[in-house]
Amino acid sequence: MTKTKKIIRFTFWINLCWHTILVTGLFGAFLQWPQAYLLLVLALAISTYPSLYLPKKYGVKLTNQYNPFYFIEDEREKDIALRVHSKVFVSYYLIIGTGFVVLANVFSDVVTSEFKIFLATAWCVLALFLPNIQYYILWNRYDR
Repeated sequence: MTKTKKIIRFTFWINLCWHTILVTGLFGAFLQWPQAYLLLVLALAISTYPSLYLPKKYGVKLTNQYNPFYFIEDEREKDIALRVHSKVFVSYYLIIGTGFVVLANVFSDVVTSEFKIFLATAWCVLALFLPNIQYYILWNRYDR
């Protein structure tokens, strides 16, 4: 397994982990769980872990400027990354745009507050999980 593939797999699982904890914490904060804020702090701590782990384990140089291709080593992987990023960003913007339209129409006086919480949580789940899963699946499909 190449170094790039290992980095992709690591970031997929770490993102899945902290996104799950984040959504659970947000849902718990809406429902006023006392432990919800601990989950949010834990999600924040886990989200910073890759910036500490990747430079030590794989020698990745993280800069102050956002570089989505920080893990790329050769032209073949750069071509794969460009194809994957373009597809993921299109679907991500569709999720965000659709979510804003739906949530803007749903937040009226007719809808119950529990349904609003459920819908906002479902939108967060879609916006966080689907691009991460799509990225991992597309990378594995193109990297053959």
